[in-house]
Amino acid sequence: MGTVTYEDLLSELKIQHVQIIGGMIVREPSPTYGHQSVLQRLVLRFGRYIDHNPIGVVCMSPLDVIFDPREIYQPDMIFISSENKDIIGDFIHGAPDLVVEILSPRTLKNDRGHKKNTYERYGVKEYWIIDPANEAVEIYVLHNGAYRLQLIENHEGVITSSLLPGLVIPLSQIF
Repeated sequence: MGTVTYEDLLSELKIQHVQIIGGMIVREPSPTYGHQSVLQRLVLRFGRYIDHNPIGVVCMSPLDVIFDPREIYQPDMIFISSENKDIIGDFIHGAPDLVVEILSPRTLKNDRGHKKNTYERYGVKEYWIIDPANEAVEIYVLHNGAYRLQLIENHEGVITSSLLPGLVIPLSQIF
Protein backbone atom coordinates (compact mmCIF):
# COMPACT_ATOMS: atom_id res chain seq x y z
CA MET A 1 0.00 0.00 0.00
CA GLY A 2 1.41 3.38 -1.02
CA THR A 3 1.33 6.59 0.93
CA VAL A 4 -1.90 8.54 1.14
CA THR A 5 -2.29 12.30 1.03
CA TYR A 6 -4.94 14.47 2.59
CA GLU A 7 -6.46 14.96 -0.88
CA ASP A 8 -6.75 11.16 -1.24
CA LEU A 9 -8.48 10.98 2.11
CA LEU A 10 -10.90 13.74 1.16
CA SER A 11 -11.80 12.04 -2.10
CA GLU A 12 -12.45 8.76 -0.25
CA LEU A 13 -14.37 10.27 2.65
CA LYS A 14 -15.99 13.24 0.97
CA ILE A 15 -19.38 11.56 0.96
CA GLN A 16 -20.40 11.37 4.61
CA HIS A 17 -24.11 12.11 4.51
CA VAL A 18 -26.20 9.29 3.00
CA GLN A 19 -29.99 9.27 2.85
CA ILE A 20 -32.69 7.42 0.94
CA ILE A 21 -35.00 9.94 -0.72
CA GLY A 22 -37.79 8.61 -2.87
CA GLY A 23 -36.17 5.20 -2.92
CA MET A 24 -32.90 6.57 -4.29
CA ILE A 25 -29.61 6.68 -2.39
CA VAL A 26 -28.52 10.30 -2.09
CA ARG A 27 -24.90 10.91 -1.07
CA GLU A 28 -23.84 14.38 -0.05
CA PRO A 29 -20.53 15.87 1.03
CA SER A 30 -19.98 16.65 4.67
CA PRO A 31 -21.61 19.92 5.78
CA THR A 32 -19.59 23.10 5.62
CA TYR A 33 -18.32 25.05 8.61
CA GLY A 34 -21.02 27.71 8.09
CA HIS A 35 -23.74 25.06 8.09
CA GLN A 36 -22.39 23.42 11.24
CA SER A 37 -21.97 26.77 12.97
CA VAL A 38 -25.65 27.63 12.43
CA LEU A 39 -26.66 24.13 13.56
CA GLN A 40 -24.54 24.32 16.71
CA ARG A 41 -26.03 27.66 17.78
CA LEU A 42 -29.55 26.40 17.13
CA VAL A 43 -29.01 23.14 19.03
CA LEU A 44 -27.57 25.06 21.99
CA ARG A 45 -30.67 27.26 22.20
CA PHE A 46 -33.01 24.28 21.94
CA GLY A 47 -30.92 22.39 24.51
CA ARG A 48 -31.13 25.24 27.02
CA TYR A 49 -34.86 25.41 26.52
CA ILE A 50 -35.26 21.64 27.07
CA ASP A 51 -33.04 21.80 30.18
CA HIS A 52 -35.54 24.22 31.74
CA ASN A 53 -38.65 22.68 30.14
CA PRO A 54 -38.19 18.90 29.99
CA ILE A 55 -40.91 18.22 27.43
CA GLY A 56 -38.91 16.13 24.99
CA VAL A 57 -35.52 15.61 23.38
CA VAL A 58 -33.47 17.36 20.72
CA CYS A 59 -31.16 15.43 18.39
CA MET A 60 -28.95 16.47 15.51
CA SER A 61 -27.57 14.85 12.40
CA PRO A 62 -26.29 12.31 11.68
CA LEU A 63 -29.19 10.25 13.00
CA ASP A 64 -31.46 8.24 10.72
CA VAL A 65 -35.15 9.11 10.75
CA ILE A 66 -36.97 6.20 9.13
CA PHE A 67 -40.37 7.07 7.69
CA ASP A 68 -40.53 3.95 5.52
CA PRO A 69 -37.96 1.82 3.64
CA ARG A 70 -37.89 4.33 0.75
CA GLU A 71 -37.67 7.49 2.89
CA ILE A 72 -34.80 7.52 5.38
CA TYR A 73 -33.44 10.97 6.18
CA GLN A 74 -30.86 12.60 8.40
CA PRO A 75 -32.44 15.98 9.20
CA ASP A 76 -30.08 18.57 10.61
CA MET A 77 -32.06 18.76 13.85
CA ILE A 78 -35.18 17.15 15.28
CA PHE A 79 -37.34 17.59 18.36
CA ILE A 80 -39.36 14.69 19.72
CA SER A 81 -41.91 15.41 22.43
CA SER A 82 -42.18 13.21 25.50
CA GLU A 83 -45.60 12.05 24.25
CA ASN A 84 -43.99 10.84 21.01
CA LYS A 85 -40.91 9.18 22.55
CA ASP A 86 -42.00 5.68 21.51
CA ILE A 87 -40.50 6.39 18.06
CA ILE A 88 -37.03 6.52 19.60
CA GLY A 89 -34.90 3.38 19.31
CA ASP A 90 -31.42 2.96 17.93
CA PHE A 91 -32.79 5.24 15.22
CA ILE A 92 -35.98 7.26 14.91
CA HIS A 93 -38.86 5.19 13.52
CA GLY A 94 -41.59 7.64 12.57
CA ALA A 95 -42.28 11.34 12.46
CA PRO A 96 -40.51 13.67 14.89
CA ASP A 97 -42.62 16.57 16.13
CA LEU A 98 -40.29 19.19 14.64
CA VAL A 99 -37.69 18.92 11.88
CA VAL A 100 -35.06 21.50 10.91
CA GLU A 101 -33.20 21.48 7.60
CA ILE A 102 -30.39 23.96 6.92
CA LEU A 103 -30.22 24.73 3.22
CA SER A 104 -27.15 24.40 1.06
CA PRO A 105 -26.96 24.65 -2.73
CA ARG A 106 -26.76 20.82 -2.88
CA THR A 107 -29.78 20.17 -0.64
CA LEU A 108 -32.10 23.02 -1.57
CA LYS A 109 -34.21 21.13 -4.10
CA ASN A 110 -34.89 18.12 -1.85
CA ASP A 111 -35.33 20.19 1.33
CA ARG A 112 -37.97 22.40 -0.31
CA GLY A 113 -39.50 19.61 -2.40
CA HIS A 114 -39.53 15.88 -1.80
CA LYS A 115 -38.42 15.96 1.84
CA LYS A 116 -40.89 18.72 2.73
CA ASN A 117 -43.68 16.70 1.10
CA THR A 118 -42.61 13.58 3.02
CA TYR A 119 -42.53 15.44 6.34
CA GLU A 120 -46.01 16.74 5.60
CA ARG A 121 -47.35 13.32 4.53
CA TYR A 122 -46.00 11.55 7.61
CA GLY A 123 -47.25 14.19 10.05
CA VAL A 124 -44.21 16.20 11.17
CA LYS A 125 -46.00 19.00 13.04
CA GLU A 126 -43.44 21.74 12.35
CA TYR A 127 -40.86 22.03 9.60
CA TRP A 128 -38.20 24.75 9.75
CA ILE A 129 -36.16 25.63 6.68
CA ILE A 130 -33.10 27.69 7.58
CA ASP A 131 -31.39 29.57 4.78
CA PRO A 132 -27.94 30.73 5.93
CA ALA A 133 -27.15 32.45 2.61
CA ASN A 134 -30.09 34.84 3.09
CA GLU A 135 -30.11 34.70 6.90
CA ALA A 136 -33.76 33.67 6.81
CA VAL A 137 -36.05 31.06 8.36
CA GLU A 138 -39.36 29.66 7.14
CA ILE A 139 -41.58 27.78 9.58
CA TYR A 140 -44.31 25.50 8.28
CA VAL A 141 -46.99 24.18 10.63
CA LEU A 142 -49.15 21.16 9.89
CA HIS A 143 -52.84 22.06 9.80
CA ASN A 144 -55.46 19.49 8.71
CA GLY A 145 -52.75 17.37 7.08
CA ALA A 146 -51.15 20.18 5.06
CA TYR A 147 -48.36 22.62 5.75
CA ARG A 148 -49.16 26.27 6.17
CA LEU A 149 -46.40 28.83 6.13
CA GLN A 150 -46.61 30.29 9.63
CA LEU A 151 -43.55 32.51 9.67
CA ILE A 152 -40.83 33.94 7.48
CA GLU A 153 -38.15 35.88 9.32
CA ASN A 154 -34.85 37.39 8.29
CA HIS A 155 -31.69 38.17 10.25
CA GLU A 156 -33.38 40.87 12.34
CA GLY A 157 -36.39 38.81 13.47
CA VAL A 158 -37.07 36.19 16.10
CA ILE A 159 -38.38 32.68 15.72
CA THR A 160 -40.76 30.79 17.97
CA SER A 161 -42.41 27.40 17.92
CA SER A 162 -46.02 26.52 18.61
CA LEU A 163 -44.70 23.22 20.04
CA LEU A 164 -42.26 24.84 22.46
CA PRO A 165 -44.05 27.59 24.42
CA GLY A 166 -41.71 30.34 25.51
CA LEU A 167 -38.89 29.42 23.12
CA VAL A 168 -37.75 32.66 21.49
CA ILE A 169 -34.64 32.67 19.32
CA PRO A 170 -33.34 35.95 17.90
CA LEU A 171 -31.94 35.18 14.46
CA SER A 172 -28.99 37.44 15.23
CA GLN A 173 -27.91 34.68 17.64
CA ILE A 174 -28.11 32.02 14.91
CA PHE A 175 -26.47 33.70 11.92
